[in-house]
Amino acid sequence: MSPSRTSSPAPTRIPARVAFVGAGPGDPGLLTVRAGELLASADAVVIDQVAREAVVQRWCRPDVSIIDAGYGEHGERLTHAVRSKLVVRAAKAHPGGLVVRLMDGDPAVFNGLAEEASACVKAGLAFEVVPGVSSVTAVPSYAGVRSTPGSPSSCWASPTGPPRRSTPSWPPAATPPPRWPSPSVAPAPSSAPW
Repeated sequence: MSPSRTSSPAPTRIPARVAFVGAGPGDPGLLTVRAGELLASADAVVIDQVAREAVVQRWCRPDVSIIDAGYGEHGERLTHAVRSKLVVRAAKAHPGGLVVRLMDGDPAVFNGLAEEASACVKAGLAFEVVPGVSSVTAVPSYAGVRSTPGSPSSCWASPTGPPRRSTPSWPPAATPPPRWPSPSVAPAPSSAPW
């Protein structure tokens, strides 16, 4: 009878989990508590804005891997598809760890969250979304400008202009009624009225 070999199963490599974290409007002090916790324990942080390095330096460990997902080798802006691949690749490179995808403002506003989260689902990666303070509301608040009228409102819209024009061409329906002061004409209040 020949000796039998006992083979142990190959260890399974559990990929890192991914956290899509809102970085807020640019002030590192405006991160949510959860965002700070995740950044402090991250093994890798994927950023697409060089300005976010200040956030990484303030909140992350010194040994964290920083992955630039903003521009390619020849200075071209990376697409959402390429960024999605970078996030998945980073998660597979840090088995059992945590990859934070640091996104401007709130991850769900203008950031390509849907594409990158879909790539995580396809790759079998666990992920969470941590909302951030959106610059859509933070910037007017800093300036003392209300985002909504004083009366109750059933709708609030944040229009965006076309990316290649400096002056958007607004349809007549998008022009505010004359009873509301235009933010570009109204004097800035000395202190916020609320």
